[in-house]
Amino acid sequence: MPALFHAVYTNARGDRAGYREISPGPAPPWSRDQGQRFSAWLRGLRPVHNAPAWLFAKAGFRIGNEFFIAMARHRPMFSTDEHGRAAVLTHALLMPLDEGSPRMVETAMLNEHRRLATATDLAALRGLCCDHLETPSLSANAFLELPEEQVDGFFHTLATGRYEALVVHDGDSVDLADFFATVSAALPPRLRLSGGWQIGLETTAPPKGILVNSLPTGMAERLPAENVPAISSVRCRRALRKLAQAGALERINNEWLIRSWKNFLDQVERLAESQG
Repeated sequence: MPALFHAVYTNARGDRAGYREISPGPAPPWSRDQGQRFSAWLRGLRPVHNAPAWLFAKAGFRIGNEFFIAMARHRPMFSTDEHGRAAVLTHALLMPLDEGSPRMVETAMLNEHRRLATATDLAALRGLCCDHLETPSLSANAFLELPEEQVDGFFHTLATGRYEALVVHDGDSVDLADFFATVSAALPPRLRLSGGWQIGLETTAPPKGILVNSLPTGMAERLPAENVPAISSVRCRRALRKLAQAGALERINNEWLIRSWKNFLDQVERLAESQG
């Protein structure tokens, strides 16, 4: 099973007082200097106004020669600090994104966050943290079952590079996180690493992702019209669906040479055409 690493930023009562970064499970495999960018991202996550109940953020990091997907959950009322006041906790799970092994690591980490939700103090959290996590294989059926309009909106928002956009969401924040995790797994690794998102959280440090809040039914999608790249999210989605139907989705999912959305569209359409 793939390795799982933990990083927490909290002011909860524990080994010492005040805000600090700790590892309730296996610590990320990098030095303090190497992890500065990740640490700034973790410490910079803050709830937005009228945030939903479950707050998530996903980002990708290159540390040395390794690539990692980070999935953080922010808990604004985790426990108490040394003075009995409410204490917050931001818990990031990290897993390596290895070449040759397309896996739904985002989905696995979301499920792990659900399991860890029973912890109400740091001692309990340490007791629950594990060092490896079973990850499901890429599921073509899971991708095919996603709402097409939402897939189009996700691709379009990522491709614009304007990550302050809000997207329509009629369900709860956990359902939206599941959707983001599933559609992310269909992307090639480099776009997957750069395609971050935040549900109910904003960040003061890069990398920034799609900012999503719980919006009432019927609100229009707020996406910038300018600087839209020369790609079609509908064409991307249709070509990916064709690959999924042919059982060939992993051919694009594991292609590390794809570095741009234009390159992605060209490659996925070429592969889709080869499927007949």
